Amino acid sequence: MDRRVCRARLGGVRRVLRNASDPQTLEYIIPKGTATQLLLGEPINIMPDRIDLSVGDRLIIRNRDVVNHTVGPYTMRPGESIDVTYHRVGRFTGICTVNANSDTVITIR
Repeated sequence: MDRRVCRARLGGVRRVLRNASDPQTLEYIIPKGTATQLLLGEPINIMPDRIDLSVGDRLIIRNRDVVNHTVGPYTMRPGESIDVTYHRVGRFTGICTVNANSDTVITIR
């Protein structure tokens, strides 16, 4: 089976793509200094407002900042990560402290 892997870094996201039917991994990194940038009113482009995934896909969020951050239903202390593989359809909505307290919606199809 021929598997081509394409990795792209866009801001704080890395997407690993394989064949269309293979599960994908989305990885977001909240870098150190993010909270300071938010306090200064600087624009941050790390987390999207919507994350659309399929059953079997994996979501990784790494908090490298010095404060707690919440993304949707997940709260991470400094240095913590979440690593979730979704096994069923669902929708999760919650605050996103990385995007100036906007909401993030995670949809699994």
